[in-house]
Amino acid sequence: MGTDSKGNQLAWGTATTDYNYMAGEYWAARQARQAVFAHTRLTVFKGPAVPANQIHDFHSPISPEGLYWVTPVPSKGITFSQDGKTVVLQLNNIPIIDQPRWPAIDAESTPAFLDFKPVFKSTEEPVKYEDASRQYRFEGFKATAQFEASVHVPAIDFTFKTDPLENSSCDFAVMGSEANGKYYQP
Repeated sequence: MGTDSKGNQLAWGTATTDYNYMAGEYWAARQARQAVFAHTRLTVFKGPAVPANQIHDFHSPISPEGLYWVTPVPSKGITFSQDGKTVVLQLNNIPIIDQPRWPAIDAESTPAFLDFKPVFKSTEEPVKYEDASRQYRFEGFKATAQFEASVHVPAIDFTFKTDPLENSSCDFAVMGSEANGKYYQP
């Protein structure tokens, strides 16, 4: 849950909401590139978190490389604990867009800004997900994750802030390494 600038309690996210970071090589605009990205999407609902109640959909616009829903993470935006088991992302004033009617093809967009902080903590329980037919493998550890964010849409004087980090939890989180497509080796 979270609160808007008028004091209204609003739901955000869905059962499939995905907050993550990715580091490594990727292909875009027909060339290999290296970067760290954070998944930046926040959907807000008035009432239960179902599509019919969606009132805002905040996400990064399509980048010049063709990437969607991700934001480059500067080196100061990601911190690893000394043992590598805790990762904190802290990004502020990220330029995003609000497309309340997304995924409608003609959905209007309004400039907005996002501050967010996800915290991931690895457990000792190993996990491996692999599907050779789809050239996909993830190896790592189950984790816990917490998240807090705020958004501001200046054109409509709208703000939204999630509940504090310490009140946040998730049903599923993992930390590890992924290989897919041309990077996958059975």
